[in-house]
Amino acid sequence: MKKLFLLTTFLFACTLLYIFIIRGPEGTQEGQWQTYKKTGPQNIYSYPTTPEEKKEAKIVDGPKKEEKPLRSPASKKVEKMKERTSIKGRNWSLLPGQDLPKTITYLNKVNDNWKGLMGQDILRFLRPKTSLFIKPQARLTLLERDGGRHVEQVMVKMLSPEGRHFSYQAYIDSETGKIIKTWNNTIHEPMGKKTTTFRATGSIGPSGSTRF
Repeated sequence: MKKLFLLTTFLFACTLLYIFIIRGPEGTQEGQWQTYKKTGPQNIYSYPTTPEEKKEAKIVDGPKKEEKPLRSPASKKVEKMKERTSIKGRNWSLLPGQDLPKTITYLNKVNDNWKGLMGQDILRFLRPKTSLFIKPQARLTLLERDGGRHVEQVMVKMLSPEGRHFSYQAYIDSETGKIIKTWNNTIHEPMGKKTTTFRATGSIGPSGSTRF
């Protein structure tokens, strides 16, 4: 009986470890900022962004100008399309002039772990100690030539160790967690710090490259 209790406790602890370290909490609602940190080569930990982190990253909560999506939502094109959804809880987002065909083939599925995969995809390009903050904005389906693709629209903010702020909006593939498109890219330099400059260390001519 004692061994059974210990085994049950161990399995429960492993489940919690998987949820909060490998996958990260999946209950994040749209509009809530999440902080992502790398705890291992394949492990991403995420949690609700703290007030201190929001202040450091210059994240302002509250009423603000609505972020425009890359595409015009189908609901804004024709009044009747307000109720047209691709799958439960997900709306179509169409380019001007796009019309939905009678039959749709979906190119991907919605993966419950898309946030963890997204964190891995973004963090693998970042230097250590770079802070990553992500806010889900919308669950959409894009119409591509071969069918519909489920995506997650997110706002991404990054803070480098030197204090530089980067931000952009992106579409994330709902199955693989990979970035498929970005827009509204901005870079903010820290006040009072000299911007890093680069100089040439060689030249390229007919005979090849030569270092100075």
